[in-house]
Amino acid sequence: MTGSVAISLGGDPSIASGKQFDQKDRLVSLISRRSIDCLKEHYKSEVTKEEWQLIIELKKSFGIN
Repeated sequence: MTGSVAISLGGDPSIASGKQFDQKDRLVSLISRRSIDCLKEHYKSEVTKEEWQLIIELKKSFGIN
């Protein structure tokens, strides 16, 4: 499966695709305890098992309890 993804990078405006990063690099989204709690409260039935696994990995990466 192929597709396109649009992203907005915060911070340094000189960061450019193909120079500092490309499609081989891993990009992650910031996540917080509050956003996880919101997912659980309002969207739990819509989040897949694979998506919950990703959330668990992000929690570990960002040190979220």
